[in-house]
Amino acid sequence: MDRTALVSNNELEISTQDREELRRYLLGQMVEADLSQVEERLMSESDLYAELLIFEDELIDQYVRGQMSETDRASFESYFLQSSEHQQKLRFAQAFSKYVDRAVGQPTNEFKAEAAPAASPVADTDYAHPASPSAKTRRFWSWPFPIPALNYALAAVVVIAIVGIAWMALRSSRPAGPGKVFEATLVPGGVVREGGEIQTISLAAGTDTLRLRLILPSEQYPNYKTVLVDSNGTSAVTRDDLTPIDTFGKKSLLFDIPATTLRPDTYRLRLSARATGAYEEIASYNFRIR
Repeated sequence: MDRTALVSNNELEISTQDREELRRYLLGQMVEADLSQVEERLMSESDLYAELLIFEDELIDQYVRGQMSETDRASFESYFLQSSEHQQKLRFAQAFSKYVDRAVGQPTNEFKAEAAPAASPVADTDYAHPASPSAKTRRFWSWPFPIPALNYALAAVVVIAIVGIAWMALRSSRPAGPGKVFEATLVPGGVVREGGEIQTISLAAGTDTLRLRLILPSEQYPNYKTVLVDSNGTSAVTRDDLTPIDTFGKKSLLFDIPATTLRPDTYRLRLSARATGAYEEIASYNFRIR
């Protein structure tokens, strides 16, 4: 997919160097130093992160069309396809390409009428040979329109409908449970190292659910509520009526977050509790998604 760089306020939408870095990032071809730098930018630059999602589709399209070099193809298969989401996108692209190729490859005329052989003169005969059966033969199905463009348009509508139904069936067939779970433990404040550094969570490829184990403050309550907010203060996930569990002698809460809800950002998890009456905030947990 060719994207034209738009100039606004004397700034390019995205540079060629950035696109090359995103390609190497998605294919796992970066050294560790450059990898950390790109991930930091993805957490702070929303435009770059949006471009990353677009570039994922471009890579999949290049792979399906066979437009990748051998090196990039090997990296695509060994690194990019580690993600179950990327695998699902690839299956969708392959199915769509297959249906389109079939639709475009059909000939405009779906039947051929064979001309009857010329009658040979027969002496002393008052009747002609009957027409050859092949002259009346035609295929069972034919295009409904005489104009090829209308037939292709109809085929495209049918293809889109079939792929849409298949996509909905695929989504509905996904398990309703948490799927692949990545678990992390947080303490109040989220500071786990000297110097006050916020804990960073790197989600493994194919993760469906991030399960946070929240170590509770010393004062105990029978009922808790958690609210997850991003760096803009927008509430992402809320859970209430949570009850504590015992973990190696410490009380904690389990808080599940769908991985699709998270993006590279710094989050704050507000913890409220109540014995009776309304909830009151008692602590917070901070972490960063990488």
